[in-house]
Amino acid sequence: MLKKYIKRIMISYYDGFNRILSFYRHHCMNVKKKSENCSDSVTGSIEKLKADGYVYNKPFCNQLKLKNINQYDLSLLVPVYNAKNFLDQCLNSLLNQNTQYKYQIVIVNDGSTDGTDEILHKYENIENVVICKQNNGGISSARNRALELADGKYVGFIDNDDLVSSDYVEKLVSKAYASNADVVKCGYTIFDEGGIIGNQIGKAFSSRNGFGSRLMKYDGLIFGGIFLRKLFLNVSFPVSYWYEDMVTRTLIYPICNNVEYLSEALYSKRDHASNASKVIWKKNIKCMDQIFLTREIQHRQRELGYVLQSEDIHALIYEYSYMASKRIVKKYLKEAFYCSLDAVLELLNDEKLHQIKFNDTEMEFVKAVMDKDYRMYCLVMKKMHLLDMDLL
Repeated sequence: MLKKYIKRIMISYYDGFNRILSFYRHHCMNVKKKSENCSDSVTGSIEKLKADGYVYNKPFCNQLKLKNINQYDLSLLVPVYNAKNFLDQCLNSLLNQNTQYKYQIVIVNDGSTDGTDEILHKYENIENVVICKQNNGGISSARNRALELADGKYVGFIDNDDLVSSDYVEKLVSKAYASNADVVKCGYTIFDEGGIIGNQIGKAFSSRNGFGSRLMKYDGLIFGGIFLRKLFLNVSFPVSYWYEDMVTRTLIYPICNNVEYLSEALYSKRDHASNASKVIWKKNIKCMDQIFLTREIQHRQRELGYVLQSEDIHALIYEYSYMASKRIVKKYLKEAFYCSLDAVLELLNDEKLHQIKFNDTEMEFVKAVMDKDYRMYCLVMKKMHLLDMDLL
């Protein structure tokens, strides 16, 4: 409660400061705001990123070679990297399923060096377990390889340190078959060594017309649910990028028709000191992947001929604004602004824009971009950084 109170005070501070700054510009200075040469600013931003070692022009969409047969109802895909501390617990939760359905576990060892190999030897002779080893290529590379090895009609993605309930397969697959679903999602708990520390459980719903207006109300995480495998015929995970789950809401959800959500926490997300978000995501230039991956996704949507609805446009603007405010470090905020400017303006020129119900902070972001006003952009991003999802 105290934390939220402090955040609200800080947000009010930035609101007030923004109004003072606007008054000073328009009334005290009484001069016309100069428009910046955005083309030069973009070029300068990219040069700075390159000088700091960032590789920005990396396309991510490779055509996957998916199998044409469905020998299983479900394939659970587990990318594994240096997971010896938690791997047994994860795999045991997958093997000990109470279900009528036929399922397999596809494990891709992504070049582990910590003794994970020895643990995996124990599972090699289990009939419904497939183990593949590859050179380290990152979690997206491992997920893509697992998709190519999968024999299931549906696929589910499991992180190598997480757990699932004993009825995970039964409940998700039953719901999928009952409604001929493209995707079935569920809630999840968050736990650490001391037990459960939180949960994310949405309201149950069933739709025959995609997520629609619910798109921004439910998570875009790849775990905690199952997907029709053929949804990945033209979609792969972005190799060499961070924030790979972004493809869920922006490339997978828009092509789903039959959608189900179970209001149960069937997945358990482990919180520990070696989580990537705690170890490598802080103060790293690769935070700029948030901007460039969103740009690549926007480009991929055009390539695939997606007809974007207002919710899909909102999802992209959300990535450029709220999610960027959480991930882009202060050092690269100016580069984030200029490198996303043209892409966001393209979205803002869409005729469906008027259908989007922006909150006040999002409207401030839209105004900052339309005015090409970097100072206002900074203020809005600082405000968004302080906001929790439940305050938006």
